[in-house]
Amino acid sequence: MKRFRIFESAVLVTAIFMGFSLNSCTDEEDWMLLDDEFGEVQSALSSATITKGAVSVRTGPGVWYDRIGGLRYGKTVSVVKEQAGWLKIKYGDSEGWIYRPDTDLASSSAAASCSADVANFIRDNYPDGYNIIFAYNGSDQAAEFHSQAKQFSSEYHTLNVSSGELKKDIYRKVKNYSEFKNGILETGRAVVKCLEDNPRAGYDDSKCSQIKNLTVMTHGFTTGLNFGGGYFNNTDIPDFGSTVYGYLNNKSLRVQLYACSAARNKDTKENWYERYTGDIIKEQDPFKGGKGSFAQLLSEEMGPDATVFGHTTAGHLSGNYAARCYGKMANGAVHGKHMFDVYFPQSFVAEQAKRIGKSEDATRTSMYSYYRSNGAYPGNNSGRDTFMDPEGKGKKMRDAWLSKNP
Repeated sequence: MKRFRIFESAVLVTAIFMGFSLNSCTDEEDWMLLDDEFGEVQSALSSATITKGAVSVRTGPGVWYDRIGGLRYGKTVSVVKEQAGWLKIKYGDSEGWIYRPDTDLASSSAAASCSADVANFIRDNYPDGYNIIFAYNGSDQAAEFHSQAKQFSSEYHTLNVSSGELKKDIYRKVKNYSEFKNGILETGRAVVKCLEDNPRAGYDDSKCSQIKNLTVMTHGFTTGLNFGGGYFNNTDIPDFGSTVYGYLNNKSLRVQLYACSAARNKDTKENWYERYTGDIIKEQDPFKGGKGSFAQLLSEEMGPDATVFGHTTAGHLSGNYAARCYGKMANGAVHGKHMFDVYFPQSFVAEQAKRIGKSEDATRTSMYSYYRSNGAYPGNNSGRDTFMDPEGKGKKMRDAWLSKNP
């Protein structure tokens, strides 16, 4: 994300000078050296004491951030800020982040209750982060949204808070941007507290306590989402990123926007596929079908390691074959990549064209015809894996096309 900033180079220089490896554990002398250099606890919002044998200090609130040093059991530190289960602390002459459950600091935010069964479910099923879904809370077409969201939440065991309790297999109805954002924050706090209140010996909760799949089912347009009582517009994206990023596993985050036109440039209509000659796109230079769309701008905020998916036409929910992705899966292209080209990459097209003795354009036309008829399985609501499992879905589609074109 833009909000995922690397701390000043002075922090890294200090860490290297102290003899700390960024990717390995330090020895006892290094831990002692750091304690000596740390000095007195400085004035801050509060203080916390390390309750584990040794913890890492990182450049940001997540295990994927660079390690700049460490603290050992019994060390007291000044806390500047608490966010998403992480503590921003005074660290020498600068600042760093440590995982709050590794300290004796109690959360300053009230969180929903949860059972030990839910905590164990999270650890056993979400090692890289959990799934969460939000749905439209307006009046028109409400049954369609809620039916799809209910099936999705059951199929992917999504987490959310209901009646003050963290539960699985549920979704949340939201009617504006604030409710959507606050829903993420409430559930995020509840997950962190759930794991903390139901510990498992020897298990590191700092990855499974993050969101991996963030799904939204609502009305959309080229510059935002319509929740029925309010909007999440392009202009809200910076605030969204700065508020919720600590709850997101940005190294593997996937945002699924089941929303009309959210991945389409407002000046460019859906193109049925991007024509290639070799590796060069022959249409626009580059094809800008998704540049400037809500999904593209959201992807830019989420960062290069995240992927954002969205629809490019007015088709609804999981029964829409017209979609694009942005970010990691699109190799960072600002115009995104059509899902057809994710499933049927140019290398596969060229290989099959040569095998069957047809031109690449003719082969792509055949593949797209199959994709359009089967890409989202229109009519039976089985297209949820279009965004949730694009790798597996792509293999299934290529194998199915091959079986029809031996």
